[in-house]
Amino acid sequence: MSREIVAPDAESAKAAPRAPFEIIFEDPDLLVIDKPAGLSVQESDATLRRHTLEGMLQLAYRAKGIVPRLVHRIDKETSGLIVVAKRPQVADELERQFETRAVEKEYLVLVVGRLFPTQGAIDFPLPGRDGRLVGARTLYRVEKEFSETTLARVKTETGRMHQIRLHFARLGRPVVADRQHGDFAFNKRFNRRYHLRRQFLHAAMIAFEHKGKKRKWTAPLPEDLARVLKALEVG
Repeated sequence: MSREIVAPDAESAKAAPRAPFEIIFEDPDLLVIDKPAGLSVQESDATLRRHTLEGMLQLAYRAKGIVPRLVHRIDKETSGLIVVAKRPQVADELERQFETRAVEKEYLVLVVGRLFPTQGAIDFPLPGRDGRLVGARTLYRVEKEFSETTLARVKTETGRMHQIRLHFARLGRPVVADRQHGDFAFNKRFNRRYHLRRQFLHAAMIAFEHKGKKRKWTAPLPEDLARVLKALEVG
């Protein structure tokens, strides 16, 4: 199953930008969504609720008496998979799986430079919700090497804010086109050649237990990242 959602009525359509997202799985309990880059998942000081994934979903399901609830988050400029519960009990169960690290998440990321070793773990504490340092662990495996960049497949064992971006920046191998934690001179040069407008980070896979079975969902690279990758392969 796959479909797109936009703001569902005339009033909300005028208030919210046209930002479709793809629902790749839906049942009475949850949604698995392929989120485009540029769409915030939750409201913030800079983003109104009606302009967010959560706000659009709540508008779309309001008539059915359903209040969709996010059980995890990805950054605004990160594309890929995100899970939304449709019932409070399901949200609680999924959050428990996240807390016990029973959920598998995999990302594709392009970083500046080469990664040595080509497979490894990054263990470095990062700020938690209260600002205190907490443990954070990221596993990576090199997929392809290019002249100035490396494509890696990444799994996170913890879910700290900006974890992947901060961990690779700590290694001196920041995410390509990351405007906050990246190599700004490199990003400017890369953008002139490849016209990438956001960080090269994509949530490509998520797996967890659902209705007594281990389920897995994947999302291909979106057009902008696939285009950059093809150009890099050509050289």
